Amino acid sequence: MILTHPKTKIILLVAACIVILIIALLRQTHKAETNEKELAKIEREKFNREIQKQHEEFMNAIMLVSPQDVSDSFKREIQKTFERMSASQTAEDFFLKAYVADMDGNYNAAIEHYAKALEIKPDFAEAKSNMELANANAHYYAQDYDKALEYYKKALILKPDMSSAYNNMSNIYYHKQDLEKEKEYMEKYFEYAKDRSEAYHEKGLAFYVRQNIDGSIEYYKKAIKLKPNYAEAYFNMGLAYAAKSDYAKAIENCKKAIELNHNYTEAYNNTWFAAFENLDYDKAIEHNEKNLESAAGAVAYNSSAWLYALKKDYKKAIEYAQKSIKLNPNYPYAYHTMGFVHVGKKDYDNAIKNYKKAIELFEKSPEFKESLAEAYYDMGDVYEKKRDKKKATELKRKAEKLGYKGE
Repeated sequence: MILTHPKTKIILLVAACIVILIIALLRQTHKAETNEKELAKIEREKFNREIQKQHEEFMNAIMLVSPQDVSDSFKREIQKTFERMSASQTAEDFFLKAYVADMDGNYNAAIEHYAKALEIKPDFAEAKSNMELANANAHYYAQDYDKALEYYKKALILKPDMSSAYNNMSNIYYHKQDLEKEKEYMEKYFEYAKDRSEAYHEKGLAFYVRQNIDGSIEYYKKAIKLKPNYAEAYFNMGLAYAAKSDYAKAIENCKKAIELNHNYTEAYNNTWFAAFENLDYDKAIEHNEKNLESAAGAVAYNSSAWLYALKKDYKKAIEYAQKSIKLNPNYPYAYHTMGFVHVGKKDYDNAIKNYKKAIELFEKSPEFKESLAEAYYDMGDVYEKKRDKKKATELKRKAEKLGYKGE
């Protein structure tokens, strides 16, 4: 038979070996492919875990800070992440959408997204506290202060370190003329502020807008003490000193701002400080006129009044001081300027009358201590001109007790 032939047996044996070898190779290839797939799967799972870890770390970082306290660099990072995740539907994704809307001041959209996050995850504590804060901010900027206070208090129960809530509550109590509560919440704001120097600077700006110039200077000084290279604080303190008609200190602080940040050079050149420094009062007045329609119009009119007084144009000085008083009848510096103008006119009785009114207004707030001392001293000078040395000495001693150190 053919199968028993020795050559046939050898051929069959070789064929069998080849088949076995092919099967082994196929098995090895399949195993290698399986291993590759397994390795790829492991790598993919590892990558996904890393992405999930980064996402969780990012979300945890967000949840530590209220939207109003976010730095500009972190804000940009949040915006980029939001763009990558905008189509997602998890509780965390709705939280991020809410957070972005919150940062942009779109409080109604923020509230809507926080609510959706809470529908998916009812125990989402950060979403709950931020939603209360967004509600509070919406009412705050609508000037519905009672409702805003209600929501701020709810937010702080959930998360007591929300510095922006304390800041806005302090402002609300200022509007309500509850100065004790205003101070209480202001201190809380400073306690929880991430950057206390910035918090002091912000309060300085707020006091300036309220036309409490001594108060603004006090907070600018606190900001600078914590951050000695704070150019913006120096520049704004210069503006505050100008509002007090203390032009030497105004120029000194503006120059310091420029020394620290050359970007302030243009601002300096475009204000009346440079003109004033060169004793060009007309140019100084011209620059100051640009500020007359601003929110701090009473301050600007008073500055012009003082400049006219330095030119000995007392008629114009009185006109501008009266405009300042008309805009804000409780602005003490305008009465102080009126006193100075009447001294120039040698109308000492009217000078005393206006200094008394300035003192009455300065005494209403401890932040005016420095200006109060100056007003007492200046009125003492008037009594000296009237040759009433007893009264002059009495007033100047009051000024010295308040810390007046002379020009």
